[in-house]
Amino acid sequence: MQLAFGETKASRLNKLNFSWDLQDTCLCHVSLTSLLAPEASQVRYYHNPNYLLQGKWSFIANSRLLFEAGNTTLIFDWPNYLQPETGNAISISDSSTTSQPQQQR
Repeated sequence: MQLAFGETKASRLNKLNFSWDLQDTCLCHVSLTSLLAPEASQVRYYHNPNYLLQGKWSFIANSRLLFEAGNTTLIFDWPNYLQPETGNAISISDSSTTSQPQQQR
């Protein structure tokens, strides 16, 4: 994870705040249960473009009036992949337990 933030005064009465947060994570075995084989689970990578941007401006007009404006933007991608070692494997049913590994594409 990468994080950057800052604050600056554009003038005596104008103040700017900003932050940027980049998410880079792997959830390598999602939806894993006792009925699902690890190789049938999903892989989720949270990375480019997964980030949060925030900015705020404030202006002191006088002792009784303050102007503020801000924005938050979340750019998020949530791809689901099969486990890399499975290729294009076909799921197999176990007739003795009537369970079937689920593969989501």
